[in-house]
Amino acid sequence: MSGPKVVRVITREELVAAGKALLRRLDGALTEWERTCAHVGVSPADQKASKDRRNALEQMLRADRFAEFGQAAVAEIDFLDADADRRRERAAQARAQERARLHSGKELARMLLGQVAPDAAERVELQRGAAGELGLKDLDAVLAQARRTLFQPAAPQLGADQQALAARLAAGEKTEDFEAWRGKLVVASPRLEALLGHIAELELLGQAGRASELHQEMLAAVAIPEDAVREMRLDSFVISLRRAKEDAIALEKLRGKAAFLGTELARHREGEEVLQTLQAAARGGMSELQAAVTAGEQRLTELQAVQVADARRRAVLDGLRQLGYEVHEELSTATSAGGRLVVRNPASMGYGVEITAGAGMERFQVRTVAFDINRDSLGDIPAEQRWCDDFGALKVALKAQGSNVIVEKALGVGSVPLKPLSTSTKEGVQPTSSAPHQAFKK
Repeated sequence: MSGPKVVRVITREELVAAGKALLRRLDGALTEWERTCAHVGVSPADQKASKDRRNALEQMLRADRFAEFGQAAVAEIDFLDADADRRRERAAQARAQERARLHSGKELARMLLGQVAPDAAERVELQRGAAGELGLKDLDAVLAQARRTLFQPAAPQLGADQQALAARLAAGEKTEDFEAWRGKLVVASPRLEALLGHIAELELLGQAGRASELHQEMLAAVAIPEDAVREMRLDSFVISLRRAKEDAIALEKLRGKAAFLGTELARHREGEEVLQTLQAAARGGMSELQAAVTAGEQRLTELQAVQVADARRRAVLDGLRQLGYEVHEELSTATSAGGRLVVRNPASMGYGVEITAGAGMERFQVRTVAFDINRDSLGDIPAEQRWCDDFGALKVALKAQGSNVIVEKALGVGSVPLKPLSTSTKEGVQPTSSAPHQAFKK
């Protein structure tokens, strides 16, 4: 058996509240994942699988499998975030490949314009392709037609032997793959494709205007004829592009955090003012939004801490009442910010139990106290032993409610003298001696 104790109480109410908040965070991540997939494409099977996993996690929470749910929900949120990034990157790469091909196709059209006849039927379309007026599909069709024109059999005035030779050359040329022929004339630029990929990703991050500006800047840099100047300009462009992409990603994540905070603060009447500030900041710049998010997180933490502390206080007092203890409200300074509370069991005349709590009610120091400084001290140890038995019953009662009590430190019965309290004042707990309390100091 033990005397004074330091215990930690975790209530079912706080576990449920934390689980529901995490589930809402998961719902936010799922919504963001679906929004990203709407732009880059996703199969119905993948969508269904994500929703099924979410629903399975909710059932896990409903079954009070709190620890398992917490680990699995965090893992699912991380997966959704990473999967959205991967899908966005793949979509950006696909756009970049298409645009790089379009860019090289324009260069090839300019090259072919110098080789086709002035009256060639495809000359007008080649001019449009070189000017960037054709889409990729139409441009490829024009290039293929120009290729066929350039390698047609020789004119009819040639002799039979010459026509036969030209036909064999043309046939050999036509059997070459179009892509291979295209690749011989225009060399792909991995650097250009990489830059286009970053620009495309910037678009998918909702920064279409900035992406368009950077695209034009890149095209102007690529068109510079002097190698040294062109490379210097591209190096500078890479820095601007990287900064723009990092800012876009940071803003995207910050907006997601702000949206979740808004949902959580709306559940607290006391958070209305901070919520309004957050909503106003969402329409402003990134620095303003970051400041509002920081303030919102701090306020939400405070509000949640008050709820958790109240839940712990109620759980302990309800459990004690079930055991027959009476709360001495005139001896209570305990609030969600901490303080002391004294309870008494009528069966133990002259003795009570003091509960000292820190901020947030995270830990409780519980000990037997005496109300009469002139008492017969022979009754002190039996009083501590009765409280020890009651404490065991309290743990059982709290466990039945879904709460858990963890004893972090305990002193032996009789190891320190009982702390005498004066009940003559209604202004709070008035200990006549605080020396035994020092035994709990760490």
